[in-house]
Amino acid sequence: MKGDEKSMPKLKIPEYEMQNRRTKAVIAEITELEAVDTKALAKILGLSASSVNRKKRHPEQFTLAEIRALVKRFKLTAEQQAKLIGVSEL
Repeated sequence: MKGDEKSMPKLKIPEYEMQNRRTKAVIAEITELEAVDTKALAKILGLSASSVNRKKRHPEQFTLAEIRALVKRFKLTAEQQAKLIGVSEL
């Protein structure tokens, strides 16, 4: 009877979730391009690997100092910096 069921309407993704997705995407991009694993990223940020993993899952927990370290170490463009803090457009 699944064919008879009406599909549920898609829910709009909340803005905070979109911000988190943008932050995660930038971190994934820079670590992939620079071949930086979690252990190396932890060293750059002055954190443990488990803290980095937690913050990757919950990017709203990154501190300003950690964001600044990412910007400085990876020489992020203005667009990448905006996405890192969750802004969709400059």
